[in-house]
Amino acid sequence: MTAFTQIIEAYEIAADAIRDSIGRPAHHEESPSSDGSHHLSNIADSAYFFMLFARFEHLVTEMAVAHVDKGRRRADPADRRVWSVLDVRKMDFLRRLALLTDKGSPDYATVRELYEDRNAIAHGRLIETKPNVKVVAAKLSGILSRLEGTP
Repeated sequence: MTAFTQIIEAYEIAADAIRDSIGRPAHHEESPSSDGSHHLSNIADSAYFFMLFARFEHLVTEMAVAHVDKGRRRADPADRRVWSVLDVRKMDFLRRLALLTDKGSPDYATVRELYEDRNAIAHGRLIETKPNVKVVAAKLSGILSRLEGTP
C-alpha cells in the first residue's frame, strides 16, 4: 500500500480528530443527534477517497505512458506506427486503464465503479455509501500491483 501510505496516515489522524471532537468512541452506534457528525465524517472520508483515487489515476497515467512509449520503440515499423498514433495524455482515464488491463476484467469493473464515485464527489455530491478509505486503498493497491505485474 506504499503508494497510499501517506494518505492513509493523514486519514487516520483526521478520523481520530473527528471522533475526538464529537466526544464518542470510534465504534459507538450512531444516534439521531449525531447527524451533523456523521455528515462531517462522510465529507472527510469522501475527501480522502478522492485523494486516493487521484493518486491512483496519476499512477495509471504514468504506467500507460510507459506502455505506449515501449510500443513506440518496437522493431516492426507497423507496430511502431500504431503505438505512435496514441496520445495517452488526451485519453480519458478509463481508456488509459484499458491499455493496461482487459475491459472485461474484475479489476477494470472495480475501478470503473470507484471512478463513478470519484466523479460524483468531484461534482459536489456525496456518494450514497460512505467510502471505507482503508478498504479502497487496499483494493487500489492490489490493482496497481497486478497492473505492474507484481505478485
